[in-house]
Amino acid sequence: MRDTWHSHLSDNGFLLLLLVINVWLWPFNARRMEEQYRPFPLVDDVFSKLKMEQPLLLIADHPLDPQSIKHVALDKINDQHALLSLPANLGGKVGLMFPATQLDAVRDFVRQHLRHARVTR
Repeated sequence: MRDTWHSHLSDNGFLLLLLVINVWLWPFNARRMEEQYRPFPLVDDVFSKLKMEQPLLLIADHPLDPQSIKHVALDKINDQHALLSLPANLGGKVGLMFPATQLDAVRDFVRQHLRHARVTR
């Protein structure tokens, strides 16, 4: 009987140790998961990654012909962040997340340089 209790204690002790390690690592894993599932790079200044360099439009270092852009998704995603996405270009992998305070300036940029594109929210 003593061996059985000893066996259970050692098994449970091991499980408890794994639980403690998991709880201790949770903040690190949560931050990594948030970055991993963020659809596009988060930038502090959207115009550091969104610019016209004639004849190309650069979005997050992707050079694109502005005439090839037919659809732009642009909207606030929460109180702090907004999203610019080009769902029909490069397999939908072109876009930026940026501070929501810059949303109006990005709308003006899109109106000026992508007049022909359909803008959706």
